[in-house]
Amino acid sequence: MQPQRSSGVYVIRNRLLITHLDPERREIVDEVSLLNDSKSNVADVFLARLKFMPALHILDNDGTELPYYPNDYTRQLIAEKLVNEDSSWRQILDRINSKELFVLWISFPPGKEIRPKESRVIRLIHRDTQKPTYV
Repeated sequence: MQPQRSSGVYVIRNRLLITHLDPERREIVDEVSLLNDSKSNVADVFLARLKFMPALHILDNDGTELPYYPNDYTRQLIAEKLVNEDSSWRQILDRINSKELFVLWISFPPGKEIRPKESRVIRLIHRDTQKPTYV
């Protein structure tokens, strides 16, 4: 389930890159390719993830760090505004409340919105919470 603030923005590719910083620590880069298939600029997107990502940084394709809202703000927006617009947001809100789903509300700076028919790659960089298993 991929919640979207703008109906014309789609995830067209996901790629996971794992860097072993040392034997006990790994960095995860979740590379997400987005496509704006709408007729207007998109300044905000929602991305759903199944687990919390500690030490998260989100980078735009040019390396600019993008701001994102914590889960509490996203939950509040969905509860107060989006649930009334579309009933599918109710299921998403229930999954957020049960900590089964983490939704990132990502904002692009003014002038750097995703234009119509444009694709954009963003990178979600975080620490791996699992300890590596040795073979």
